[in-house]
Amino acid sequence: GNYEIISWDPQRVTVYCDTWQKAEFEVTADISAVTLAKEQADKRYQLGEPRFDTEVLPDGIVTVEGPKTEISQIASVVAAVPEKTISETTIFDDVVLKAYDSNGNEVGTHCNFSATMVNITVPVQEYREVDIQYSVANMPEAFTDIANFITISPQTVSLLGTPSAVQEFAASLQTFVVDFDNLDLDTLLSNNGQIRIPLNPPESVKILGDAEELVISLNLEGLSTKTMDLTLNDSNVTILNPPAGTSPSYSRIKLTGITLIGSTSSINRIEESDLELVIDMAGTQAEGPTLFQARIQVNGYDDVWVYYGADRHGIDFYLTV
Repeated sequence: GNYEIISWDPQRVTVYCDTWQKAEFEVTADISAVTLAKEQADKRYQLGEPRFDTEVLPDGIVTVEGPKTEISQIASVVAAVPEKTISETTIFDDVVLKAYDSNGNEVGTHCNFSATMVNITVPVQEYREVDIQYSVANMPEAFTDIANFITISPQTVSLLGTPSAVQEFAASLQTFVVDFDNLDLDTLLSNNGQIRIPLNPPESVKILGDAEELVISLNLEGLSTKTMDLTLNDSNVTILNPPAGTSPSYSRIKLTGITLIGSTSSINRIEESDLELVIDMAGTQAEGPTLFQARIQVNGYDDVWVYYGADRHGIDFYLTV
């Protein structure tokens, strides 16, 4: 060109060369500006752990590339959710990621981030106090009116979690069954009269406090057990509801190892003649040898039960129709 350079300023520059570095940082979601609506706060609801969009931050990790001097200054990477009052689980879109040093100053302005924004879900968790309930099956009538024969602990638990999961888990805490068909005295005595059932909430539900299991306690004072055999005959075998026009028969001669549990005075008096085998054929359409769950009835004693085994409710018994 048609020009002449007479002078320039500055006449000298200093160029710093730095190593280009890559590092990974765990991203922290800051929801301190988010508050619960009064109605939910009054019900003791709480904000849950925020969740990142897994497509953007699958492991909650961001990769940062840039000059080593700037990378070395980064102490944290934060996604600060803007101020808002919420009453239900809310998704905050495009929350910006920023890097900070140990003094809280923003750094990394010359760095490249693998993600610069992310969607963050802030859950609203339901709080609920649940009374644990149980039912009883096959308990001898004499024990029904005994105060504190069966007790449970804890009687109430406090739950925190997503509303649907809390509702489902709360319902499960009211379905416990104490079935005397499955209660063995020797096992109970070895466990101090206690049945321990783990409380296993789903991942989205937390039990507040230290309750990890339900303890069902039975008052075993004055109870004993013994094993008996029963030789079968027409006087101690009762077949209920046989199909019309049929005469069911059996070939088994003897039952052995029948475990009885009850009040010591009754256990000591029970004889083989007090036992009766009962088979209910209601609804049976089969022909030929058919397997049934037969039950033992202890006649004349309302304070004795039969232990059939874990998860069993009778004795395997074949009838030929």
